[in-house]
This record gives sequence, C-alpha cells and structure tokens, in this order.
Amino acid sequence: MNDAANDALIPLNQAVGTLIPGNHNPSTVWRWVMRGLAGTDGQRIRLRVTYVGRRPFTTAADVQAWLDAVTAAKLERAQQTLDTATAGELADRGLTGSRR
Repeated sequence: MNDAANDALIPLNQAVGTLIPGNHNPSTVWRWVMRGLAGTDGQRIRLRVTYVGRRPFTTAADVQAWLDAVTAAKLERAQQTLDTATAGELADRGLTGSRR
C-alpha cells in the first residue's frame, strides 16, 4: 500500500472488518477505541479514530500501528511471565543464590 492509501479515512466498522481478521462485535471495537487494551507501562493502547461529523473513521496506518502496539505489549508480558517462571524454577532447584 502506498502512503496515500494508508492515510485515507475509512469508516471504523469497514476498517475493522477488512483489516483485522475475524468477526468482531461492535461493542468490542468500541471498547478498543474508548478504553483500549492494557499496555505494559500502565498506559492504555487505544485504536485511533477521527470523527467526521458523528461517524468514526480510522486509517489503515492507524489500525496497523494499534495492532503492532498491542502485539508488542502482549509479547512483552509473555516474556516477563516466562522470565519470572524461569527464575522461580531455578531457585526451586537450587541453581541460584536466592532462596524462596
């Protein structure tokens, strides 16, 4: 896609329907816009919209940026969980200097 296509405003429901795989309930999409998803730094990751009158629009670039940010946050949380579990397992086996 070229930059002009990435910046073109797309109605929110159409953008989600075509750019994000799966069927998404409108209330879920609205939650992504209004509340967002939890980031690793305590901030919420919200899907960016632009209103034209009363209708919400977004761009392909905004959807991709949101997907990238959500994916990065989920992977970081998974890595933190893995790191914590691994350290605990090592301590249980006496392979570190710390005891629980």
